[in-house]
Amino acid sequence: MQIADTVKYSVFLVSLSLSTLGLASTTANLAVSQPTPPTEAMTLPSSGTNMQQVASVFGQPAEKLPSIGKPPITTWRYADFNVYFENQRVLHSVRFVPYVRPMQLIVE
Repeated sequence: MQIADTVKYSVFLVSLSLSTLGLASTTANLAVSQPTPPTEAMTLPSSGTNMQQVASVFGQPAEKLPSIGKPPITTWRYADFNVYFENQRVLHSVRFVPYVRPMQLIVE
């Protein structure tokens, strides 16, 4: 009797695992957003560009955070991206990517 129960339990776990994998792939597919095609407006400041050049091309940022650390790192916040400067030169530019909340499935 114990062997039969073990086999039933194993079959149940395997079927549960397979059904859970199916739900996971469905959830992952629902959460994927379509990539936005690149446009001129999506161009970011390139590394090595100085602050004056960034301001002349992209305008004044919405917010300028104070410099921190050594060497000083300054952050300029624009509507769609941040620019990080080391001293007066662009270190990195980072575009904001909209967060897509994964759909949650309720199984009863």
